[in-house]
Amino acid sequence: MKPITIITALTAVLIQTMPADAITYPSVLCTPPYPCATYNPDGSCKTCNCSGLTCPSGQTPTAVCTCQSTGGGGPSCPSACPSTTPTHSESGHYTVRCVKSGTLATCQYSCDKGYYSLNSLSGKCTSCATATGHSAATTATTGSFSITTCYIPAGTSFSDSTGSGVYDSNCYYQS
Repeated sequence: MKPITIITALTAVLIQTMPADAITYPSVLCTPPYPCATYNPDGSCKTCNCSGLTCPSGQTPTAVCTCQSTGGGGPSCPSACPSTTPTHSESGHYTVRCVKSGTLATCQYSCDKGYYSLNSLSGKCTSCATATGHSAATTATTGSFSITTCYIPAGTSFSDSTGSGVYDSNCYYQS
């Protein structure tokens, strides 16, 4: 009976010295169109739902829905971005390329000039003209990640029921 008493006492000490919030779980960030499939006890994502992902022969999906060589080689690019060379999508208004890091390969999107996205992993670019309601609205460069990078260029004319004028400097969107 004494060994059981000692183990019980030891367990009590361990529980007291390791608070529950000190436990961390490895988590992943799923990228569209793959949502989280399984969750850790702390609510973070453990694995993504890779439904629809087809890996080439000799490769298997990773927890974040990229393909990885079964033989332990480097990762393969997902079907949405099969190349590390940037490829342009006219209909999506973005350029996409595969970015490899360690055992992961993900698609990285960069919106065209005049468009922005809230996430470089989404491939969903929004037109500044549509978002701001002004046909001349644009961005200074490609790859913008916020509506606040949208602006109406200096020299653009405007008019409404109170009068008309010309913007004398770039007028940035304010949220």
